[in-house]
Amino acid sequence: MQQQQPPEIPLLDGMQVFEGYKLEGERETVNREGRVFQLMNDFDKHPIFNKLIESADVSELRRIVAKIVSQPESLIKASLNPHGIKSVRKLIKVLGKTGLVSDMNTAICTGNGFYRLMIHPIGSSVIFRCLDVASSEHNKLLYEAAITYCLELAKHERGCTNLKKFITSCRGQGRQQLLDFIAEHSL
Repeated sequence: MQQQQPPEIPLLDGMQVFEGYKLEGERETVNREGRVFQLMNDFDKHPIFNKLIESADVSELRRIVAKIVSQPESLIKASLNPHGIKSVRKLIKVLGKTGLVSDMNTAICTGNGFYRLMIHPIGSSVIFRCLDVASSEHNKLLYEAAITYCLELAKHERGCTNLKKFITSCRGQGRQQLLDFIAEHSL
């Protein structure tokens, strides 16, 4: 049985800068298998990823996001990488206009991803970017994860600082639920 090739994602017109591109007319494409994370995490290539998502239409963004969220561990690793973090934050900013941020939040909250990001010096900025660009409804999973990891974060030096910032940044019913949880466990 022959395995079907994954669909290609349009990249940029007229730029050949990464092995694995296939030239199709004047448009270049990059294979979706792992190449997205390579683009996101590479010093020289993360600006290409940023241009890719800026120029992508909603359909293309859906495909890119589907690939990224299908590998939550790779997303967390990219969020902890000095170059990958720039790509993830840019993606979240672009997704804020489409409502696809909730898909990113699902991936971020998979496993202990939320906790790992909240205790990391740069990783926490991914969570705060989600809080900034998305509605409280789209950030519901982040609020639930904050409650889940609240006590562990409060015991961690950076986690405690980021938890305070999270409380300040969140809004709506999720904020109240988090404050109620903290009040219940304050002793």
